[in-house]
Amino acid sequence: MKASLVLTAIILSAAGLLGWHGHTHMESARETREKLRQQAAGEAVSPTAPASRDDGRPAVDGGALAAGMISAEDRTAEMEKHGGGLALLDDKGMQAFVAGIMKSPALDEKTRGEMVLDLLRNVLTDRPRASLSLFEQFRSAGGTLDMHLAPALVHHSLEQLATEDTSAALDWLRAKGGKHPEFVNDTARAKVLTAVAAGDPQRAFREMGQVGIGEPQDAIGAIMRAGQTPAQRLAVIAALRGHLASMPDQRLRKERSDAAITQLAASALNGGDASARQWVAAARFTPTEMEAFAKEISSRGMDPREIGGWVECLASAGAEIFPGQPVHQMVTYWTRHDYRAAGEWLLTTRGGPAKHASVRAYAETVAKYEPEVAEQWAMTLPAGKDRDETLAKIRGK
Repeated sequence: MKASLVLTAIILSAAGLLGWHGHTHMESARETREKLRQQAAGEAVSPTAPASRDDGRPAVDGGALAAGMISAEDRTAEMEKHGGGLALLDDKGMQAFVAGIMKSPALDEKTRGEMVLDLLRNVLTDRPRASLSLFEQFRSAGGTLDMHLAPALVHHSLEQLATEDTSAALDWLRAKGGKHPEFVNDTARAKVLTAVAAGDPQRAFREMGQVGIGEPQDAIGAIMRAGQTPAQRLAVIAALRGHLASMPDQRLRKERSDAAITQLAASALNGGDASARQWVAAARFTPTEMEAFAKEISSRGMDPREIGGWVECLASAGAEIFPGQPVHQMVTYWTRHDYRAAGEWLLTTRGGPAKHASVRAYAETVAKYEPEVAEQWAMTLPAGKDRDETLAKIRGK
């Protein structure tokens, strides 16, 4: 209709031109009319073009799409060719597509599953909405999928959707996740929660109870895994503190804090010791957080050359306010691997509880080989319980 009206206006305009300028200008008017007609035709909607959906995207016939893929000589190439069309299907369109696959006499049960797996793995790998829609419709229609391959593909799509559209991923989990527990397990739910936390850790804590992860500690661990960069870790720990502040049970609060900081320590160390130490200084740990963090890093087999830096970092960040067991454990490990380097570091490091714990660890470790040297180090400790206990261990009492 729009094209017809435009053409009518063009014709009338051309006639007016003829009347005004006479016969000598007829050729020029015809040329103008033809150019405008071509422009109008280009703007018109082709009668063979597909109808549009409410969202403005062209509608796609899911049944015809399935038939084309199934009948193609090179099915893989055909699926890749029409992957974009598959991604445009709404729920009804995807239902028609799946119905076409399920009803086709050219496919048996195994081939149907392989076809859907190929679509999930190769065609829809970066289209999470369409991927999840295909998976859910196919499973709801009774289709079977390889349990060794399909769960990871579903997990990937959920994680990707959570990154692109948090609300859509959470809605999908709540509405459809429970229908497919063998595919949408705690691992999948944790991936979604981690992706949510990467963008908004406070929201992740608010939604934690609705995601469906069985153990709260596992849910908190998933949120902590979002701390992959120093900035993300600071955001995550701030959100953690806000979450814990609302818990009245002090014992439970400490348990969850310890589990969370343990996970965060692992993430911090993945970026290298130097970067992790810088982050610790910025994190401003509470005593409880510092204790959990120090215990975690001391339990890991770290490069002995990094231990001196870690002891100094923990001391300057507040590690002196908790028992020195983590420091003792690290220096013991260092002394066993390189007692000379550990001893040289002790000679230069500043005093304080962290150094006292280090001296005790060093003296107790070298006592087996150099008891006199061990006693000399023990005597550098302040008079009192620590010195007496260290000397007793050295002398085997």
